[in-house]
Amino acid sequence: MTAFDEAWEVTKMPIYHGTSTKYLPDIMREGLKPTSTIPDAHARQMIDDMGYSDDDPIWLKEWLYGVANRLAEPARYAVMAGSAREPRHKGYGAKQLYPTSEYLDAQFDTNSLPVILEMPDDAGDKYWIDDPVGAQGFGDGGWLRTGGTVPPEQLRVLAQAEPDMTVGQFIEMIRNRSKEMGLEEDEDDFEFF
Repeated sequence: MTAFDEAWEVTKMPIYHGTSTKYLPDIMREGLKPTSTIPDAHARQMIDDMGYSDDDPIWLKEWLYGVANRLAEPARYAVMAGSAREPRHKGYGAKQLYPTSEYLDAQFDTNSLPVILEMPDDAGDKYWIDDPVGAQGFGDGGWLRTGGTVPPEQLRVLAQAEPDMTVGQFIEMIRNRSKEMGLEEDEDDFEFF
């Protein structure tokens, strides 16, 4: 490898994706595949604000979403993909984007622990597209999407919850990891939990 190649490897921006150990065996065997279409509300935002047409084929395509240089959003999706054990707190389940503070004490089902995957920004057979709307319409957190599959050899587990961890402990672990890595986020990015 040349000095240029080594420098290029260092400057690449990793992309992070939140999922669950429930899906991890298939992902590590078959790759990380696109499974989400653009939500209707965000399609409307893209049509109204960004000039897309109502009949653009982009709305029917399945996408794989990731976030560059940030762990808070992938952590949120990892928690949603994981399953909290009963009892559920005040109607909030594992799929809840904004759980109550009581939810932070819930433990995960050991068969469905949150996981954050890391991949290089050139991973997969399609390039990554900057997504100004983002997977949930917030659009300001480095969201990217691709229509391609990221092969298993380009994936690595960056972080995974331990079987006895609570939701709050997992979030704190990711917050500390983000600080150690010097990523572009601040304390407020983790406060939505």
